[in-house]
Amino acid sequence: SDPKLFNAFVQTSHNRLNAGLEFQSAWSLLHNTNILARGGEAQKAYQTLKWLAASSVLENLLTTHNDWRESGFTMNQAPIFQIESNMGWVSAVQEMIFTSRPGVLKLLPALPREWPEGEIKGMQGRGAVNIRKMSWSKNSTIVSADLQTKHAQKLTVVLPKNIKSLEINGKKQKP
Repeated sequence: SDPKLFNAFVQTSHNRLNAGLEFQSAWSLLHNTNILARGGEAQKAYQTLKWLAASSVLENLLTTHNDWRESGFTMNQAPIFQIESNMGWVSAVQEMIFTSRPGVLKLLPALPREWPEGEIKGMQGRGAVNIRKMSWSKNSTIVSADLQTKHAQKLTVVLPKNIKSLEINGKKQKP
């Protein structure tokens, strides 16, 4: 909730990446990816996922601590399985598609160009907000979301800036 502190976190992520990938591990790179996604930096967050896919993801989709393929990303070491980076990968993708805090849900805050359309089902936001289904197309100018909460609450839904029309419960609204 403190913009100055939040911007400092994002800047720290940039500084860590600028220090060099050879000093990163998979979990630290994914930590940066989550912060960049939360900061709305779609392309930088997507790039870190690509680096990780090239270096630290095994054929069975489990992640390793470091660059077992010696492809030049992160430290070169033996392929040690690391659950933190597996969970960090899922979290980073979720942060790119939606981010939430109690009472606020942001849709598509860090959607990279490479994902011009897509769909998710059954994901949970903070504050017990169930995203039953959400889809987007035409570079996120059309977004459809089916949301459900377990209890009555005030929820602010933040949409991408390029939304042209909005419909809630079958009634057209101003975005």
